[in-house]
Amino acid sequence: MSLFVLSSKDGWVNIMYDGLDAVGIDQQPSQNHNLWMLLYFISFLLIVSFFVLNMFVGVVVENFHKCRQHQEAEEARRREEKQLQRLEKKCRKAQRRPYYADYSPA
Repeated sequence: MSLFVLSSKDGWVNIMYDGLDAVGIDQQPSQNHNLWMLLYFISFLLIVSFFVLNMFVGVVVENFHKCRQHQEAEEARRREEKQLQRLEKKCRKAQRRPYYADYSPA
């Protein structure tokens, strides 16, 4: 439970001080008894915050790529629709008789 509190960074200072003061089971705590525990707590905080930050950045980048792929697919669909509209317009224009076709040279 204390590692979860450390990883959430909510009240981790009290746990760190308790870990520094710990002497052993059923023994009275001594102030700053085990200074190597400080290295443990700080390294744990750095590693956990690094992983949490990496996960957050990974989720943001993944969502960005999904949105980008969706947008590219939508743009390709729109380009295809515009091209079809232009082609249909050219076909209609080609099928239409020119205005001068009904006039005779006579």
